[in-house]
Amino acid sequence: MSPFCDALPDFDCQGSEFPPVEGLTYDPYSFAYSDVIFHALDLDGPKYSNVDEDIMKRFKKLIGQYPTAFALPGSSLGAVKGFEHRIDTADAPPIYRHP
Repeated sequence: MSPFCDALPDFDCQGSEFPPVEGLTYDPYSFAYSDVIFHALDLDGPKYSNVDEDIMKRFKKLIGQYPTAFALPGSSLGAVKGFEHRIDTADAPPIYRHP
């Protein structure tokens, strides 16, 4: 199991720890963009102090390689255009339940 998948509290992107980023412009492939994500995730904080150093380096490298997979704190998530999602249920009909 990943050390990043502990019991997570409800996510509140409007909370005080996610200030609005309107007006801020970062190139997603810049070190500044990655640094903002690292800071928001508090990767160097005490919460992840027990994570193996090599795993943490690899995770940070992953963020750097695929920066557009991570949204800046406080930014709104947009829609992905040109992508269709389909779940093959074989012969079973889809099931819908209210949360």
